[in-house]
Order: sequence, then C-alpha cells, then structure tokens
Amino acid sequence: MSLIEQTTRIVESFVVGNQINFEDLPNFIKGIHLTLCEISGKEQNEPDRLATISPDLVTQTTPIATEENFSTELINNKPTPFLSIQEAVTPDLVTCLHCGKSGKTLKRHIIEAHNQTEREYRLAFGVEADFPLVAPNYSQRRRELAIKNRLGEKLQTGKKTRRTKKSSASA
Repeated sequence: MSLIEQTTRIVESFVVGNQINFEDLPNFIKGIHLTLCEISGKEQNEPDRLATISPDLVTQTTPIATEENFSTELINNKPTPFLSIQEAVTPDLVTCLHCGKSGKTLKRHIIEAHNQTEREYRLAFGVEADFPLVAPNYSQRRRELAIKNRLGEKLQTGKKTRRTKKSSASA
C-alpha cells in the first residue's frame, strides 16, 4: 500500500469519528503524510496531490451523527434487516439483523463489526428497548449459574444491612 493510500485511510478514519475544520484539513493531511514518510524512511512523494484538496471532496463526506440528529438519521435511513425480526431470536441463538451472523450473544459483534451501540442497533431496526441481544436459553443458564454460585448474595445482604441501619437511625 502506498503512502498516499495509507494517509487516505488514516485521515478517513479520523474524519469519520471527529469534527475537523475545513481550513485545518490540508495541514492535517500533510502532517499525517509527512509522519508516515519519516516512519518509513521514504521521501515525500506526490506533494502536489496532497497540497490541493477539492472542497467537493470534503462536502461529500458523511456528516457525523450527533446525539441530537442520530435518531432522526436512523429513521430516515433505516437499513433492511437481513431476516425478519421475529426470526432473529430463537431459544438458543440470536441473529444479527445487519449481516445474519448468529451466536449466543451479539453485543460485542454489533460494536466491533457494525460500530454501533446496543441502543443505536435497536433504533436502526425500530425494535423495542428490551429486544434481546443474548439468546434466551444462554441468558437463563447464566442466571442459574449465578444463583447456584451465590453471586450477588453479599451485595443483597449489604443492602439489607444498610436499610436496617438507616431505619433504626431515623427511628
């Protein structure tokens, strides 16, 4: 991969997730390219291509989704689910509505493969907030293991102790 291609990928990755002023963009690109040249020990190549940036190129980039416009953006650009929402959840597996990947849990997959939070994923497909991202049987097995191993028991006894201390102190 050439230094220009590497520079393009780095700048593209940065601009997608961050806001940068149009005036600062040429210097930012040059800085990335020069750093890559220094690291690789190569001479700076094609400086004229880096110096001229078309304003059309910058305006064609996708705007950053802010908290205010995110839900509106998702409603307007709703993706087509890979399969029906009813078929996505079975007792032993959950299936990603983006790509069709099945597994016991989708939480990590959605973050890593589709760069979305659980909330964003649910909003994108218009499903309820309690739409499961973990297979029901797997969730039940984990719950049973936690109960069997008495996980959270100390937490519950601590809460009870604090409640009794508060009620005796106020009385």
